[in-house]
Amino acid sequence: MASIPSGWTARLQATSALLQSRSRQRTYRTVEQREGMRVRVDGSELLDFCSNDYLGLAARTSNYAWKGAAGSGSAHLVSGHTVEHVELERTLCAWLGAESALLLSSGYQANLAAITGLCGPDDLCVQDKLNHASLLDAAQLAGCVRRRYPHLDMDGLQRQLQTPVSGLKLIASDAVFSMDGDQADPAALRAADPDALLYLDEAHSIGVLGPNGEGIGREHAHLRLVTFGKALGTGGAALLGSAALIAHLRQTARPSIFTTALPPVLAARTTQHIRTVQSGDAVARLTSNRAYLRQRADALGVPLQGGDSAIFVLPIGSDADALARSQQLWERGVWVSAIRPPTVPEGTARLRITVSAAHTQADMDTLLEALAV
Repeated sequence: MASIPSGWTARLQATSALLQSRSRQRTYRTVEQREGMRVRVDGSELLDFCSNDYLGLAARTSNYAWKGAAGSGSAHLVSGHTVEHVELERTLCAWLGAESALLLSSGYQANLAAITGLCGPDDLCVQDKLNHASLLDAAQLAGCVRRRYPHLDMDGLQRQLQTPVSGLKLIASDAVFSMDGDQADPAALRAADPDALLYLDEAHSIGVLGPNGEGIGREHAHLRLVTFGKALGTGGAALLGSAALIAHLRQTARPSIFTTALPPVLAARTTQHIRTVQSGDAVARLTSNRAYLRQRADALGVPLQGGDSAIFVLPIGSDADALARSQQLWERGVWVSAIRPPTVPEGTARLRITVSAAHTQADMDTLLEALAV
C-alpha cells in the first residue's frame, strides 16, 4: 500500500486524539464463540445483553437442507435474482400483508433506497428527531426539503408538515427507536396528513411486537422496512409495500440497482427463520422475558427505562461514566455496551440492554444483580 500523505496523517492523528480525550474512541470486540446468549469475547466468558438477536435465531443451527449458491454473482436486474429470492419475497408479503417486496443487503441500504428512490428536490421529508442515522442520511442524499420534529411530538409533526413545497410529502419514522426502546404511533403518524406517504422503519419491531412478531405498521404504513439481521437472525433487508410502490423503487432506487444481490443461501435461511417466527413460540418467550425483566428491575429498584420493546436503557450521563459502568459489568460476566454521542444526544450516554427469547430467568437475574451493585 502507498504511504498516506502527511496532511492526511496529521488529520487522522488529531481525530484519534480528540476521540480519546472525550472517551469516544470505539473498539471492535471479537466474538470467538457463541452458544445461545453465552459468548466468549476477547477471551472472556460473558452473558450477551447487547445484541439485537431478539429471538435467539442468529446462532441457532438447523437441519434445514440449505439450497442455493453462496453468492448471487450479480445485481438482481442483471442475473442475480434467484428462486430463493422470489420465495423470500413471497413469504414476507404473505406474513406481513404486503403486495410486493424489494430485497436489499442491509437496513441502511434499504433506507437509502426508499427515500432517494421516492423523493426529489421539490418534495418534503419530515422525520422524528431521533430517527436512525440512515433515514436522516437518506433524506440528505435525496436532496429533498428536510424537516425534523421533536421526538414523538405529533404537534411538532403537524407544524413541520405545513412547510410549503411544490412536490409531495413523505413522513419517515422508526417504529421502535433503537437507543431508547420506545415506539412510534403509526395511526397518529398516518392521521397527521392523509396526503403524505408514511414510511416506517420496522428494524427493531419485526419479530418483537404485534401478532406473531408482525410489527406495528401493517394497518397504517404505506411502505415498511424489515431487516433480517436482528430478530430474524440472518442478514439483509426488504422494503414492503404496494405493487406500484415497489415497482417504482425497482426502477429508481440506486442502492438496489447498483449492488450485488443478497446471497441466495442467506435468502433461503431467512425464509426458514420467518417460518420459525410464525409458529409464535419464540415471540411468546421474548414477551415473557421482557415482562420478567421489567418486573424484577422495578422490584429491585434498578432504574431501567424503555422495555416496551426488547430494548431497555440505563441512563448514565457522561461518556466516561458509561464506559466505566460497562467495564464493571464486563468484569462480572455481563456484556452491555456503552452508547455515547453521536449515537445519542450530548450528555445522555447510557447502557443499552437488550433481552432475547434465548435468555433464561437466571440470565436476567445475573444481569440485575450486576446492575444493582
